[in-house]
Amino acid sequence: MRFDSSPRRYSAVRARWHKVRATVRGAAAVLGCLATAADHLATAVLGIGPLSPRVRRLGQVLAAEYRAGYLGAITIRTDEEAR
Repeated sequence: MRFDSSPRRYSAVRARWHKVRATVRGAAAVLGCLATAADHLATAVLGIGPLSPRVRRLGQVLAAEYRAGYLGAITIRTDEEAR
C-alpha cells in the first residue's frame, strides 16, 4: 500500500514500451511453440530424435568458441589429450 499523496505517473512513451515489450514476448512465445510443434512433427515423420536439443547445443558450442576467440583464448593440448 502506498502512502504518498501523489500517484505514480507513467509517461506515454513508457506505457507504449510496456505494451510493445509484452507483445514481443507473446510473439516470441508463440513462435517458440510453433517451432517446437514443427520439430516434433518433422522428427515423427522422419523417424529421428528431436532436433531442438541438438540445435541448442550447437548454438552453445558456437557461442563458447566465439567468446574464446574474441577474448584471444588459446587451446593448450596436454599429453593426455594427445593420446
